[in-house]
Amino acid sequence: MKTLTTLTAAAVFAAATQASAEFTLGDRYRLIYRPGTGTELRLNDRRLGTIPGDDFAVAYFSLWLGEQPIDKRFRDRLLGID
Repeated sequence: MKTLTTLTAAAVFAAATQASAEFTLGDRYRLIYRPGTGTELRLNDRRLGTIPGDDFAVAYFSLWLGEQPIDKRFRDRLLGID
C-alpha cells in the first residue's frame, strides 16, 4: 500500500480543517477521486482543492473499502456483498 507524503498529508489536513470549520447541519462534504488528477475535496458544491496523485485516495478510501476496513459489515453493504 502507498503512504502519504508529508506535503500531501499537510494539504489534506489544511483542507479538512478549513472545511470542518464551515460545516453546518445539512452540509455535504465529498471526496472525488479523478484518475490522472487526484482527489478533489468539495463542501456542498464548492471545490476546496485537489490533492494530487493517487496516494491520498488509496489511503482514504481503504478505510471503508480496503481489506481491513474500519467496519467490514459497512464495507460489504457499500459493495453489495452479503
